[in-house]
Amino acid sequence: MKYLSLVIAILFFASCQTASDNTTTDLSQIDASNTNEKIIEFSAEAIKGKELYLICNACHNPELDSMLAPPMKNIQRRYKRSFPDKEEFIINISRHVKSPSLENALMRNALNKFELMPALPFADKDLHAVGSYIYEEKFEFTCREDEEEMHSRNLN
Repeated sequence: MKYLSLVIAILFFASCQTASDNTTTDLSQIDASNTNEKIIEFSAEAIKGKELYLICNACHNPELDSMLAPPMKNIQRRYKRSFPDKEEFIINISRHVKSPSLENALMRNALNKFELMPALPFADKDLHAVGSYIYEEKFEFTCREDEEEMHSRNLN
């Protein structure tokens, strides 16, 4: 079983290395009608939230060399598991941002690694918009996140 985990880790690492070696592509020459990627259509509130999300990304950015907070993909997945209804999701994630507490924190492993986030004094309407964006966005894992996720599963 350990060998299988090692092989998978090597494959993830190799795919990350290959992806970083690619040359840039002129996006104006890509025919969007031939791609298999789904175009995400956001609600009006999520569009506003996407603009405000840049504040969140200062800490939740998986591209940082030393991350300050868990990646948003992990947060989204955990909150959706606990609160699949969009309104419940938004209410609970907003509540945590305004008044984080150890008792109400859903991500125990993240607390051990990053500690409890500080309370952020954002307006309710802005938190609702950001929560809507987080709920609707299709966050992707980075190669480093894939590697860390796999490593944490092998330790359990």
